[in-house]
Amino acid sequence: MGILNIFKKAGKLKKKVDKPGEETKEVDKSLFRIGVYGHKGVGKTVFFTIVYTFSKKSPEFEIMALGETQEILEEKFNIMRGKAIDLETGDKITSRRFPPLSTGEQKLNFEIRTGKNKVVPVNTIDYSGELVYIDTRGEIKQNLIDYFTNCECVFFFIDPEAIQNEGERSNRISSFTDLIDKLSGIEKKLKIPIGLVVTKADELPGYKSADQAVLISKGSGYIRA
Repeated sequence: MGILNIFKKAGKLKKKVDKPGEETKEVDKSLFRIGVYGHKGVGKTVFFTIVYTFSKKSPEFEIMALGETQEILEEKFNIMRGKAIDLETGDKITSRRFPPLSTGEQKLNFEIRTGKNKVVPVNTIDYSGELVYIDTRGEIKQNLIDYFTNCECVFFFIDPEAIQNEGERSNRISSFTDLIDKLSGIEKKLKIPIGLVVTKADELPGYKSADQAVLISKGSGYIRA
């Protein structure tokens, strides 16, 4: 669908979902929330970093990271391209590597510029993937679930290598169905788009290029949970 079309679609859905008189928690309606749901090592942090970095080269839109978010993502990108600084020793890190796994939760704030005068404030969260396992409990996990239920759209990241393990696969499927149940609520019908994203697809047998990716038609509407 493309990042720009996601924002347009989310804007239309926002008008449909935010109905007067509904009992909901106090939410800042000026923000677009894009949730990225994924377990440990699935690639959430790399996704945020790459989308931000390469959006600067897009003729259709530009993602501006705000305040601390810019510092966080610039540091991670420098690690990925082998141009980082070891904060403890001050030495240069010249070897390319993936950024360290996220810990806790960290809010990321952006502005999306889609035209001369069109600026869309966007918020998302990076977090430790261990927090979303089905058997995890606690306040931080509940905060994440509350955040996802107020999103305009949610991406569910799938690591094909991780789900080769039966126990891990079962846990992630249960986690996904639990998320769908919470997003659909008592109506048992999703009001927002959910994207299933296969990460590290370049490591799959038979992968050649991104041209192999296809969009699944929504058919008669959003699925019922």
